[in-house]
Amino acid sequence: MNSPAMNKPLPMMQSHWSRHRWFGFVLLLSLVIAGIVLAKNWNEAHEKGISTRDLILAVLGLLGFLILWMSTLVWSYRDAESRGKSGALIAFLVGVISWPWGVLIWLAARPSQRILRVAPYEEDIDCPECGMKIKAGWTACRNCCHQNQEVIR
Repeated sequence: MNSPAMNKPLPMMQSHWSRHRWFGFVLLLSLVIAGIVLAKNWNEAHEKGISTRDLILAVLGLLGFLILWMSTLVWSYRDAESRGKSGALIAFLVGVISWPWGVLIWLAARPSQRILRVAPYEEDIDCPECGMKIKAGWTACRNCCHQNQEVIR
């Protein structure tokens, strides 16, 4: 009996380039927002006697804070998912409800080991559990459902 769930392809890991593209997009979006805030408050700031340098430093400080906060959200989501927890829930609790203390709490309370990832067998082997043949490219034995697992560190 050939189960489709046992033989489905593994999802591809996100490439190094696409992670940098995501970070670049966030940075560009943050710069656009900072530019809009700066342009909107320019005349009002000068009327109140705030110098251009102080205004630019305030906007850059806000921009740095936003980048740090968004990076924390992305990191906590990915870390929780890699440890078998709900990434959305952890990111919400860490980044929205209790930031920055939530980051420290998550670092102390998170599971120590990452989840097991199912890897396809590279060659035909006998199942270590039941002895039945497992074909190359399969991720589990069709008889006893034993899976080839690797710990991600």
